[in-house]
Amino acid sequence: MKNERMAEGIFRDFEKRVEDKTKTSFALVAESTASDLVLNSPYVSDHFVKHGLFDRGEHTRFAPVFSANLYTQLYGTSEGRGHKLTTVTANKRAEAVTGHALRNFRTLTAKVKARRKTDNDLYLGIRDAALVESIQCDFIAGTPLSEQAEAAAGISLMRRFSRELPKFRQFLALLGVDTRDAAALRQFASEGKLREYLQYFYSDSLYFQRRQGILVQKEALADTTDTAIALRRTKGAIFTEGAIAHAIDKLGLSHDAIFERLESRRAA
Repeated sequence: MKNERMAEGIFRDFEKRVEDKTKTSFALVAESTASDLVLNSPYVSDHFVKHGLFDRGEHTRFAPVFSANLYTQLYGTSEGRGHKLTTVTANKRAEAVTGHALRNFRTLTAKVKARRKTDNDLYLGIRDAALVESIQCDFIAGTPLSEQAEAAAGISLMRRFSRELPKFRQFLALLGVDTRDAAALRQFASEGKLREYLQYFYSDSLYFQRRQGILVQKEALADTTDTAIALRRTKGAIFTEGAIAHAIDKLGLSHDAIFERLESRRAA
C-alpha cells in the first residue's frame, strides 16, 4: 500500500511534467542520447557509477531509487497509462523520481552529498538510467524507434543477453556471431530479424521479467504493426526453426547444414 501511494504520487508528478509544453527541447535528442548511453552500457547501474554516485558493485545503496522508478512504471501501467512511459519522456520520469528522492530518501541523499555530488548529479544519473531502461523496453516491445536507436538498442541487448542468458549465448554461437566483434554485431543487427530473436529470449532475463506488465502494454499499443505481429509469432514453437533458418541462410549454408544445426539446437 505504501509503495502504491508512493508510485501514484510520482506518476502524477511525471504526468504533469509531460503535459508541460514549455520544456520539451530534450525530446528532440532523447533517442540519440539513449542510443549513445546504451551502447556504452546496457546496465542502468553503470550510469550511476559514471556520474560518481556509487562505486561498481554498490548498486544496492540506491535500491530506494530503483524501486521508486519501477513501482512508478508498474502503477502507470496498471492504470492504463503506460503508453506515456517512453524513451522520449524518460527525462520527465527521472525528474519526478529525483524530486521524490530529494524529499523522502534522506539517508541516500546524504550519501550523495558525502561523495561531493550535487542534486543535479543525482538527476543526471537517474535520467541516464531511465533512458537506457526505456530504449531497451521500447525495442523489445516493438515500439517504433529511429534507425539509429533501433540498432543501438538491438546491439546492446545482444551483448547483455549473451552475458546473462546461456541459451541466447548458445544461439549466437550456433549462428557464428562473435559478440566481441562490433562490426559483426552491426552486420547481424542490420539483417532484419534481430528484434524477433531478442523478443523470443527476453523473458528469460530477470530484469525484463520484472517489467513484463510494462512490455505487454507497450506491445498492445502497436498491436497491428509488423513488429507486433512478429512478436506474437515468436511465441509459437515454429519461431525457433524459422528464425535460425533465416539467419543461417544469411551464412550461405546448405539445407543439410541448416537441419544439422537445428537438431543440435534442439538437443542442447
